[in-house]
Amino acid sequence: MPRHGVAGLTEDGGRIDALDGLRGLAILLVMIFHLTLVYPFGAAEKSILYMAGGIGWIGVDLFFVLSGFLITGILIDTKDNRNFFSNFFARRTLRIFPLYYATLIVVFLVMPAAGYFNTPELNFIREHQVFSWTYMTNWGFVAAGGARFFNVEWLTLIHFWSLAIEEQFYLIWPFAVYFLNRRKFVGLCILLMAGAVCGRLAVAAFGIPQGAAYTLTPFRIDTLVTGALIAVAVRDRTAKQRVFAAAPWAAAIAATLVLLVFMLRDGVWFADRWMHTLGFSVLAIGWGGLLVMCLPDYRGGSMGLLFKPHWLRFFGKYSYGLYVLHPFVLAHFSPAPFARLGMPEPIAACLYITCGIIAFVIPAWLSWHLLEKHFLKLKRFFASAPDTASPKRNLVRT
Repeated sequence: MPRHGVAGLTEDGGRIDALDGLRGLAILLVMIFHLTLVYPFGAAEKSILYMAGGIGWIGVDLFFVLSGFLITGILIDTKDNRNFFSNFFARRTLRIFPLYYATLIVVFLVMPAAGYFNTPELNFIREHQVFSWTYMTNWGFVAAGGARFFNVEWLTLIHFWSLAIEEQFYLIWPFAVYFLNRRKFVGLCILLMAGAVCGRLAVAAFGIPQGAAYTLTPFRIDTLVTGALIAVAVRDRTAKQRVFAAAPWAAAIAATLVLLVFMLRDGVWFADRWMHTLGFSVLAIGWGGLLVMCLPDYRGGSMGLLFKPHWLRFFGKYSYGLYVLHPFVLAHFSPAPFARLGMPEPIAACLYITCGIIAFVIPAWLSWHLLEKHFLKLKRFFASAPDTASPKRNLVRT
């Protein structure tokens, strides 16, 4: 969160601890999902533990809602400042580029020199690496024929599709915030939400590969925009009261619908027709409701207390490194020894998941301390400063 926050909205020098905890929840869900996918459950399609872990992909949707809320809030709060665009893009670059491109350098330059990329599958993504270098992995998924684009044995860049969506959002959103007043901005958000739903329905109706509905930015923008609308609402007294009143209902209704899907369709899977049409919007609304209830001034911040434990915020702090790097560790973290321990399957699987998460933390911790935090120190050169010579263009007031 920015340090120029709305009164009563921020805490601890501009950060909201509970939102760091929510980010920790998001990355834990994603890691559990990926670990669950490769564990050899007995009768996997009917295993409750398998289906419960399989719901973890919705952590990405929580990331999207958080990003929409936080990025839009930053943009609103710095809208009247000098160097609005250059500072925003510089600070985003310092946050996300170093680890992202360091990973690509290892994958596409160092590893081939070390003898990797010697199978047809690995050569396939090397031939299509332009999509990764340009933050277009999500479009590469569709252009290169779907799942084969990521079917690369242990070396997988499948998760970069969500990073591509966020980067594409960062490129356009500052202009929307800067040039639109509040009414037009809200109208744009509503239009984008409706367009995303209609687009996903069209994908289903015309038999377009469902990967398009899952990975392409126009079809997932409603989740990011949900967070953006919350950022606008909490900066207006009347709108904030309405959003605060609606939040528990939104979260409860969304949770009920997801639970019904879980029971009726043997789990909640992103490839399910209901999920990749209307379900993504339901998740966005539900996560948005939870986000609102975690704000410090929501009924004294009581709900936020659930997401303030240090261990949860720990995962939130290292979430970016965990997200980028954990599949490379997963490829070398075999579940077979755990499955052969002779323990009841649920205990062995939980032990495997716990050990896997611990293994994921190691490279993420190293990435933060050896690479990421040093680039973040450079943000001080792009601190926002008010431009007293320019007229006020506050999104909330116009």
